[in-house]
Amino acid sequence: MSYPQPPDTSRSQIRKAGKKLASTTSSQDQLDAAQQLVDQFRAAHQWPMLTARVTLAGRAKRISDRALVVQRLKRMPSILSKLQSGRVKDVSSMQDMGGCRAIMPSIDDVYALAQQYNRPARNSAFDFKLRNDYIDHPKPNGYRGLHYVGAYDSEKREEFKGYAIELQLRTKLMHSWATSVEIVDTFEQSGLKSSKPDEFNSEWDYFFAYAGAAIALQENTPVPEGMPNSKEGVRKALADLDAGRLIQRVNNWSTSMRHITKLGGRGKYFLLSLDADLRSIQIRRFRNSADAEEAYRDLETDSQSDSVLVGGKSMEEIQKAYPNYFADTRRFSALLRTLLK
Repeated sequence: MSYPQPPDTSRSQIRKAGKKLASTTSSQDQLDAAQQLVDQFRAAHQWPMLTARVTLAGRAKRISDRALVVQRLKRMPSILSKLQSGRVKDVSSMQDMGGCRAIMPSIDDVYALAQQYNRPARNSAFDFKLRNDYIDHPKPNGYRGLHYVGAYDSEKREEFKGYAIELQLRTKLMHSWATSVEIVDTFEQSGLKSSKPDEFNSEWDYFFAYAGAAIALQENTPVPEGMPNSKEGVRKALADLDAGRLIQRVNNWSTSMRHITKLGGRGKYFLLSLDADLRSIQIRRFRNSADAEEAYRDLETDSQSDSVLVGGKSMEEIQKAYPNYFADTRRFSALLRTLLK
């Protein structure tokens, strides 16, 4: 099976391409050439990402056979947004261009999996280090999870040496929170994910911060700073916000999803494309990583839809891991409705 190869250029040229994309004075030709180079650099994370996912899946499944493990390349609109806003200064050193995610049934399972990465592994292609502990130190907006980062370093494929991959470890409840944020972002165009985590500009900001506190209390972990520290306190805050109304709006998007079109037969690479206006999702499946990346690149260039290229074992696994693309908020809504009662 073929995988996209690293660009035939230096990291400094990739860095310069990122600066061109961030500049407001770049010509269209400069922007096109820069984006093509950055896109090649992004695509080359496929092999390191797969290597990291295989190990992550093996470790997660030994802890729980209900673990979900998937991979994804960072969306080009997200890369451009980070460059143009100044949140990323050097595209060549981005640590989450390729990412793998393990979604575990419980908080104990997350910690058990984390232990596998907190001690050195022999003969590993990566030496992952904990970069952010958002469980003990949750973001003010309610986001929680563990983030590890490692760079590929194996004689097996030396051309990928130094390519960084991010691992995210979450519980199913943490994941339901994060994907519900993305659903609101998609249908409301609220900018929740791109805003600073300590800035509260709308009722959605408060809603998800309180919801994050509710999940933290459910899992007996620290709540975000400034949030109520008891279930009753969170319940009252959500009730004062009229959270039932917001939950219903989220559920309405879920029930209004009209069409799911599946194209292609076999393979472990899935291209998901959500059209929020039409309430429809198209799913294309590929055997070959390079073919999937080429289709992904064309879709990002030619379409206004929200698209992502992900890898996993089955369609069922992908749907569970990326419920935001199917507007599936059942787990998240059920938790909050129970709390409000």
